[in-house]
Amino acid sequence: RRSRVWFATGIALWGLPVAVLGATGAAEGTAWVAFTVVGVGNALAGIFGYSLANRLLADHLAGRAWGAFHSVGAVAVAAGSVGAPVLAHLLGLPGAMVATGLLVAVAPLLCTSGLRALEAATTPRPEDVELLGRVAVLAPLPRLTIERLACAADRQEVATGVPVVREHTTGEEFFVVSPARWSCAGTLWTYDAWSRATPSARWP
Repeated sequence: RRSRVWFATGIALWGLPVAVLGATGAAEGTAWVAFTVVGVGNALAGIFGYSLANRLLADHLAGRAWGAFHSVGAVAVAAGSVGAPVLAHLLGLPGAMVATGLLVAVAPLLCTSGLRALEAATTPRPEDVELLGRVAVLAPLPRLTIERLACAADRQEVATGVPVVREHTTGEEFFVVSPARWSCAGTLWTYDAWSRATPSARWP
């Protein structure tokens, strides 16, 4: 949780030290410290940014998505290599450092709503992860897979006696019960999950 905050902090730490160096013209020792901070920001952005992306991408799309991501990154680096000398010529080196540093630092603020939506879509509730992890058929799955299932799951509260599934319906859903008790044709069962293809089931 709070991955978006750490990711945004990492991005900001990419830009702020560069802007400070451009504005103050600090000595060499200070520059070493500043670029160490940039390295810390790079680590934070990479760890938490990649974590969000990995949770978002389905396995069958991950290869293509990461290929596209790194292709865009390579194009951006090439564009920056061309644009940096032009910007330094127009603004001077200190001015170019301030401008680019501040732009990078404020970029997360401009993307706050998108980052919040991304985290909401990729961060499951801990109680949902725990519940799915207790299901026998799901327990062998990797933690990340269970978390993805928890993100996609919907909670439903059903009153006593209300049918949840009916016989002969198409199997389009999978139910996990908490607590793990339900009745089928008048019999109380203790299974923790069932598919929609099972006979008519009622909550006890």
